[in-house]
Amino acid sequence: MLPDDLAFLSTSVSLLVYLPLLALTISASFFDLKYKRIPNFLSLLGTIFGIAINGLLLWPDGIPQSLLGFAVGFTLFLPGYLLGMTGGGDLKLMAAVGSLLGPKLAFLAFVIYILAALVWALMYAIYAWVRLGAELPFTRYWLMLRTLLRTGQLAYLKPKTTEVMGQRLPMAPAIAFGALAAPLLFAA
Repeated sequence: MLPDDLAFLSTSVSLLVYLPLLALTISASFFDLKYKRIPNFLSLLGTIFGIAINGLLLWPDGIPQSLLGFAVGFTLFLPGYLLGMTGGGDLKLMAAVGSLLGPKLAFLAFVIYILAALVWALMYAIYAWVRLGAELPFTRYWLMLRTLLRTGQLAYLKPKTTEVMGQRLPMAPAIAFGALAAPLLFAA
C-alpha cells in the first residue's frame, strides 16, 4: 500500500476509466485500420476524459496522476516518432491512454504494446504478403548483410513501396492491446 502522498502512483483502475479507454482504443484501431490515420479529436477526447475522470475519482491527486500518465505515454513514444518509426497519431493516442491510466499503468501498457507490436507486425507482414501480394524484405536484407560482410560498411536500402516493410503498419491495435491488457494484468 502506498502512503497517502503517493496514492496517485497506484495501479487501480475504475470501470469509469476502463470504459472510455475501451471506447478510445477500439475507435482509434478502427480508424487506423480503415483510413491509416487516427483522428486528433479521438486523442483529445481521451485526454480530456482522462484528466476529468481521474480528477473526479481521485481528487486531488487524480489530475497530477493523469498529467503524469500523459507525459509518460508521450515520452515513451516520442523517440519512435522522431525516428519515423511511428506516426503522430500513435504518439497522441498513447499520450491520451496515459492520461486515462496514469504513469505506472501507462508504462506497463507501453511494455505490453512493444510485445504486441512484434506479433502484430509479423501477422500484418504475412497478411500483406499472402493477401495483398507484397514482396518480402529478405532480398533487401540479404543485400545489406552481404555489403556489410564484404566491405565492413553498413548500408541501408530503403524498402520499395511494393515491399511489406514499405507499407504503413497501423499500430493502434497493438496500442489498444497494451492499454487494455495492462489494467487487467497489473491493476491492484
